[in-house]
Amino acid sequence: MLSRVRAALGAARKAGLLVGVAPVLVLAAGGRTRVGGRRGHPRESGLGVVADRPRGDGRTGRTGGFGSTVGDMRQTWSLAEVEAIALRAHSGRLDKAGRPYTRHIAEVAEGVRARGGSAEQIAAGWLHDTVEDHRLSLEWLREVRLPQSVKDMVLALTRGEDEDLESYTRRILETPGARLVKEADLASNSAPDRLALLDEVTRARLTAKYARTRELLKLDTP
Repeated sequence: MLSRVRAALGAARKAGLLVGVAPVLVLAAGGRTRVGGRRGHPRESGLGVVADRPRGDGRTGRTGGFGSTVGDMRQTWSLAEVEAIALRAHSGRLDKAGRPYTRHIAEVAEGVRARGGSAEQIAAGWLHDTVEDHRLSLEWLREVRLPQSVKDMVLALTRGEDEDLESYTRRILETPGARLVKEADLASNSAPDRLALLDEVTRARLTAKYARTRELLKLDTP
């Protein structure tokens, strides 16, 4: 799997599809990912949303894969590979609260899993900010071997620079599976420990924005 990820990253970089990322990703044994540090001493790691390759009977590991058969899995990336690409794309970034951005995407993926999301939704959770934040390009998303449902969710969750919140949330509601991913995204962004790290003005602005987004998506107040 490591060779596949490296090959994909190399091809994407040569084609100009991988945008501005630092070379920090390491794949540890068993398909788990870690970023930086020595083996066993990761600087920032995912939350364990990984999938093993399916066994001969088509069953997968802890969280499952995208296909129901071995043949399907050969045609698409596993969740472990999606996780690796996402962590690699966001490595070195900090969020508005000054925390590693990889922590946010891991929280979103784990939040999707905890809410009963499918493997496709978990994959969209890992990738939900990659295109919007210009870490991976639209061309990469179009060409990567992922189910169309994953690509549709990532595109639905990608807000345009001048797009109003109403149009953005309407598209999410119209895209199967995207609402649950956005719910996990909002939960991570509005966590009290994260908001406490923001200055008062930013905290008030984002709190109002998240509340309005939840209202438009018809989500219960956490």
